[in-house]
Amino acid sequence: MPEITDQGIDQGWWDIARAGKWKGSLAGETADIKITQQDLEDMAADYSTGIEEAALNTDHDSFGPAHGWVAALRVAGDRLQAQFKLVSDELREWLKTGAYRSRSIQMHKPHAETGRAYLTGVALLGAGSPAVKGLNPTPFLFLNGESAAFCWSGEPDNSQKSSTQPEEFQMDEKDLKKTVSESVRDGFKSFFGQGEGKAPVQITLSQADLDAKIQASVKTEVEPVKAELAQATERADKAEAKLAEASREAELAEFSSALEAAKKESKITPAEQESFKTLGSKLDPEGRKTILEQVAGRKSASLMSELSAPEAKNQAAAAVVARSEKQFADCPEDKEHDAAIRLQAANKGMSFADAIVQVREAAAANG
Repeated sequence: MPEITDQGIDQGWWDIARAGKWKGSLAGETADIKITQQDLEDMAADYSTGIEEAALNTDHDSFGPAHGWVAALRVAGDRLQAQFKLVSDELREWLKTGAYRSRSIQMHKPHAETGRAYLTGVALLGAGSPAVKGLNPTPFLFLNGESAAFCWSGEPDNSQKSSTQPEEFQMDEKDLKKTVSESVRDGFKSFFGQGEGKAPVQITLSQADLDAKIQASVKTEVEPVKAELAQATERADKAEAKLAEASREAELAEFSSALEAAKKESKITPAEQESFKTLGSKLDPEGRKTILEQVAGRKSASLMSELSAPEAKNQAAAAVVARSEKQFADCPEDKEHDAAIRLQAANKGMSFADAIVQVREAAAANG
């Protein structure tokens, strides 16, 4: 058997199964095992460490240490091929010395997660005979896009051999005498079906199929979740907006109550109360707080109390006010003028000019 190198072990593609009907083990009993071409395609397409990682073991020892792991799968004609990773030093030496030349897969069909054939392990066989015949004992290796190392002499004639005997692959004497380039070319043609009497074999890499499956899964599983999350976010935003509006209305009501209390304490006039209330509805809480702080700093003014009181101090003053109001009933409202009239009526002997001056001084003092 040709030499197996570390590069071949780490980068080569190893035959691990073929489509066909084989004698194998099912639940510990010998049985006819059928591996279809679709099974190979499914195993290559579905293989993922996120589902289940296939370990390398020796002689189907599922309870011993893992001697490595399957890194990737692909379909090459009627064969399932694997690349290995993290191969143990012990298994690496056995492969190089030819102690383990055959391979056998552990396949679950159907797999609990994928619902179809899935690779769960690869056993390296020593003296034991593999169930699947015709697997190349050495890896197929590509370097820089070109075939660099592989060894086989074509498909064995199964009709000339007992089904219970392992098949041997050997380079014949003629091939051994050829140059390296000729051996590579002939082996390449033999494997891909370019040799005499063979139909071409198509190699399908599984990575694209795997990517497509992942994208389809994301679209199927993730998109509904994203839509539901977006709806929940929208509902949360609406609830937050309603809560903010309710909080604002409560704060405005508290602001209005504070203005009403200030009016009763004669710190602001009714006109100022309405003005502050309108202005406060357009400000943020900090702006309304500033207004209340300014109002709270005012002192109660007797003049403001007099101007705010609807009743006159005596009937004579009330009569003067009534006559003045009647006289100017059809005239536009002049709050300063009306306030001066009320002040003049309440203070006998005060001229209207003096009353106007006091009204303006009081208005200026209260800002």
